[in-house]
Amino acid sequence: MPPAVGWVAAGGSLSDPNILITAFFFFMWQIPHFWLLTLMHGKDYEQAGFPSISGRYSEFQLKRITFIWTLATAVSSFFIPMFGIVDSVVQKIIIGASTIALLVVFSKLFSKAEQGFKIKKYFIIINVFLLFVMISIFIDKVG
Repeated sequence: MPPAVGWVAAGGSLSDPNILITAFFFFMWQIPHFWLLTLMHGKDYEQAGFPSISGRYSEFQLKRITFIWTLATAVSSFFIPMFGIVDSVVQKIIIGASTIALLVVFSKLFSKAEQGFKIKKYFIIINVFLLFVMISIFIDKVG
């Protein structure tokens, strides 16, 4: 929603495919972002007496769900160069490389035996990924 508000405030139309694709990417990104927050803080909510999905699923199940949604986010990131939101070859490469790196790192979520699983590391990585995509769009438009 915030990207669409900024887009309209700057004179853009809500029916413009560029904002629809960008908003879709943000929408997809927030889902694994939420699952990672659940992995980090689900037990805290339960201890405080609030319901949490982490009580219904094991950590491994939540990690698999997170990976599937990260994969969906990765697919949505390819729509950005595919639909011409970025034109620069360099920015397309940055988005593509960032997406592949994200999937390589997150594929480790499928390992049951992963030692020292650090949820916060994955949380930071998915947020840095979003930042790389946003900066790539920005540089492409102003550069």
